[in-house]
Amino acid sequence: MNRKSDFDIVDFIISHSDGRSVRKKSKLPRILLCVILGVLIIGICVLSAIWSVSSKQNRLFGTWSASGGVTMTINDKNITINGKTSEYIIEEKNVIAIKMNNEYYKIIYKLDGDSLTLTIPDESGVSELKYTRKSD
Repeated sequence: MNRKSDFDIVDFIISHSDGRSVRKKSKLPRILLCVILGVLIIGICVLSAIWSVSSKQNRLFGTWSASGGVTMTINDKNITINGKTSEYIIEEKNVIAIKMNNEYYKIIYKLDGDSLTLTIPDESGVSELKYTRKSD
C-alpha cells in the first residue's frame, strides 16, 4: 500500500474541511496591517495639519531692521519700534492700522520674502520705509 506523507494528508483534510479547521489562517496579520496603515494615515493627517497651521502664520511676525539702526518687532497683537510698543490690527490684505494716541493710523505694507516696505502717508505725500527681516 502506498502511504501518503503526513503533509499531503493534512492538505487533503484542510482542502475538504468546512472552514472550521484548526489550521485556518489567522486574520491577525491582516488586522495588524490595517491598524498600522490607519495609524500612519492619522499621523500624516496630523503632521499635515500642523504644517498647514505653521505655514499660515502671519509673515509679518518677526524682527525687522532698517537703515539707520531702526528695529521693529511685530507679534500677534503689538508692534514695537525702537522700544516703543503700540497695538495694531490688520485691516485689509496689505494694510495694518497702528494705534497711537487712541487713534489708528493706516499703513500700507508690501512683503517680498525677507523684505518689508511700509508706505506711510504724511504731510508731504507718502514716505516709504524699507525693512529687512533679522534672523532670530
